[in-house]
Amino acid sequence: MEPNSEDVSAATVEVSETTAPEGERGEPAAKKLCLKRSYASEWQSEGGECSRTTATTVKLEKRLSTVLCCTVCLDLPLSTIFQCPNGHLMCAGCLNHLLADGRLKNEMPTCPNCRIEITESLCMRNLAVEKAVSELPTKCKFCQCDVPRCHIGKHEKDLCSDRLVSCKYEKIGCHWQGTSQKRVDHEERCAQARKTGLEIMENLEKCSTDEETKFNLYQSIFALLSYGRTSIHDLQLRPRRTDDFIPELFYESNRFTCFGKDWMLRSQVVGNEKSLRRGFTFQLILTTKSNVFVKFIFVRSPYGDLDTNPVIFQHEFTQDSQESLEQDLPVSQDIDINKLLAARVVSLRLIMFLGKT
Repeated sequence: MEPNSEDVSAATVEVSETTAPEGERGEPAAKKLCLKRSYASEWQSEGGECSRTTATTVKLEKRLSTVLCCTVCLDLPLSTIFQCPNGHLMCAGCLNHLLADGRLKNEMPTCPNCRIEITESLCMRNLAVEKAVSELPTKCKFCQCDVPRCHIGKHEKDLCSDRLVSCKYEKIGCHWQGTSQKRVDHEERCAQARKTGLEIMENLEKCSTDEETKFNLYQSIFALLSYGRTSIHDLQLRPRRTDDFIPELFYESNRFTCFGKDWMLRSQVVGNEKSLRRGFTFQLILTTKSNVFVKFIFVRSPYGDLDTNPVIFQHEFTQDSQESLEQDLPVSQDIDINKLLAARVVSLRLIMFLGKT
């Protein structure tokens, strides 16, 4: 009897009810529970009872998804996959969160499964698992079709006919959103395309105001480059602890010389190990008693990956006021704060300007 073609194409494995798979031995408790639930759902027959005489086939893709998932969040990692010294898999986000929590609590982070100590250097990437996971299918969030994980990003962004798109007249006031296949029909009858110039001036003026604000900011930054004295410093903020009864975490740079004076950059962490949203504040400190007015900006350091937003800061330092106001560090929204907290140092470039008030 020839095998069914559907069974061959599904890439299945045989699982016996009475024998636990080899891969389940030594797995963490949370993953074992997930595996057992997977077996129970697959073994259940139409009458609600398990069959002891015939083994039920389980899709290989589903089994691999259960085995290769992150042992912390129990989801399949989207990109980089790490493993602890004992081989437990963790996605990059969970690893950074564990390291960040250890930094905030002033404790050595450990693997949540085997409790072995973990650091950024002890946890290694598992390229074999990354490649295997990238080939597993996942459902498109728009059309619900199975697409390999390595292609899902491009599919959902450019190829899926059910992806959400906006009207090409969005900038002049059209707020329509719909599937890609309906976009052409909408644009042919879009009311915004038939409005007169006076009717769309309000929307154009709003866009012009936003663009003018950005343009003025970059013009101001270019104007700073004409200052008589400019100094560039690549700083490394290192974690420190206060001497309080309950030590608090802060970051501090080494002293550096600028305009003939000694300076230091100090940063406080906003949030603790229980906070969902975390951030940094900063203070520029003049350690030499003097009167000086400076403007400064933060940009990405060539030795780090901290992207910043373009913001111009200024402060007039006096003998009675040697610290700038505590302000939010202009970190880009795309930056993972946990990744910064997990790192040994936070690198950024400080550009200071002197000469005009």
